[in-house]
Amino acid sequence: MDTARALRQANRGESVAEVQFWERYWQALREVGVGTGKEVWHERVVQRFIRFLKPRRLREATERDVTDWLKLLAGQPGAEAWQVKQADRALRVLTFGGSEGGEGLTGERVREFLEQLAVRGKVAGATQRQALNALVFFFREGVGRELGELGRFEMAKRPRKLPVVLTRGEVDRLLERLEVPYRVMGQLLYGYGRRLMECVRLRVQGVDFERGQIMVRCGKGGQDRVVMLPEVVREALLGQLETARRWHESDRKAGHGEVYVPDAVRHKHPGAGREWMWQYFFPADRLSVDPRGGLVRRHHVNEASLQRAVAEAARRAGIHKPVSPHVLRHCFATHLLESGADIRTVQELMGHK
Repeated sequence: MDTARALRQANRGESVAEVQFWERYWQALREVGVGTGKEVWHERVVQRFIRFLKPRRLREATERDVTDWLKLLAGQPGAEAWQVKQADRALRVLTFGGSEGGEGLTGERVREFLEQLAVRGKVAGATQRQALNALVFFFREGVGRELGELGRFEMAKRPRKLPVVLTRGEVDRLLERLEVPYRVMGQLLYGYGRRLMECVRLRVQGVDFERGQIMVRCGKGGQDRVVMLPEVVREALLGQLETARRWHESDRKAGHGEVYVPDAVRHKHPGAGREWMWQYFFPADRLSVDPRGGLVRRHHVNEASLQRAVAEAARRAGIHKPVSPHVLRHCFATHLLESGADIRTVQELMGHK
């Protein structure tokens, strides 16, 4: 044992294995360009992370642990951005084994990481696939090489869950207890199986009253589709349209009246955001500052507000089931099938393949 190692072991009471671990970590820091004398600060970061993990050991740490700890560090009073960046780098070197560029991150280590997510992290299958896609992108775009074949590894098991479905009577009681404008939105969700974000993002041009159609733009997967306009909500939609028009006219008089439009539309038609047809059918009840450009705009109704309204209406209706806006979509499909509709028609209406 060399003099520096013996001195460290004597001063800190560390075992030989612990001393060797920190020696390897310091060497990894030097390989990524951390200057001499700065290694101790990175080591202290890792030591704080190890204390955060207790009683678990470092090898049991997951990606979520790293993210949670960095968020905790960033939220501490007086925390500086450079400190969080240094901590992120210290843990990244620890994870990648001395290579920020990914040269030390082999297919075997990637496979172990993905299995750790499934076995120890108990993540959903979608989360594990997202991690794999992120690593594939990192290798291709960041490192400049393909990740290659990983072989077989433990896949996260996707539990089979039956959807919550309400009876027709429960749906009626739920909708009756929704307030304006959430009642109209609930009727749309149930009337043709619209998704939550498809409902709140509905634009004025998306509703064709004459043809009795609603155009769903950029649905899940970027797909458009046309669905029927439920006749029972026609009058309510016309009333909501007038409310949205009054708010838009009021905003224009105040010097605002602009909404967010896709970048392609904004570049081709710079004034499209102020046109009536691009306004949201269900506008928010107040103006807000768009963080992307600092413009004062009227956004659409917050999806969380609709979720809370539906949950509260279910409670007041005495429905003892976990009810969310997506449940109304399940009800639409189930009740159509019960009425004799064929499965292919239901799939097309819901935007499924």
